[in-house]
Amino acid sequence: MRIAIAIDAPNFFGMTNAISHNIDMEAFMKHIRHGKGNKKQIVLSYIFFDAPRYSVPKNKFLTFLEQKLGFQIIWVPYKSYAPACPAEKSGKSRTDNYISVKMTKHLLCNDFDHLILVSGDSDYEPLIHACQDEGKTVEVWATAYTLANDIKKIADKVNLFEDHKYLLKQRRQKSAA
Repeated sequence: MRIAIAIDAPNFFGMTNAISHNIDMEAFMKHIRHGKGNKKQIVLSYIFFDAPRYSVPKNKFLTFLEQKLGFQIIWVPYKSYAPACPAEKSGKSRTDNYISVKMTKHLLCNDFDHLILVSGDSDYEPLIHACQDEGKTVEVWATAYTLANDIKKIADKVNLFEDHKYLLKQRRQKSAA
């Protein structure tokens, strides 16, 4: 089975905040490769990460995913709103759009059999349906707090990170200065 993994970074970090733990990505990838079922081959692995326009931030976590686990980082330009908008509405993440377009391109080229989507966002409903219409299966990883009911109903398989304690790591306490 050819597996594609797409991680929605803003949603991923929201999940870790919701469960107050970090996710052990090495353990997660091991779980994906060696879980129950047919022989699995990860053919695509992406993390989609917001970046301010013209500025790509340095991030230890992303470097680890790229260099150690082989993920490709897709930088998504942050969408700025009009200057007249209130400060709290200064911009919007577009990772959902970028993931849907990228994975649809791979779907049309028949590049994978099974999509693992790390996000519980309901914006992925059309992508999930498109994959299923082409005979692909979709597995969603999220937290109870971040999993939309629409996605829960239509995904072929849903996993909650909090149900897989071996994938969770305690957060380090920040030292007081």
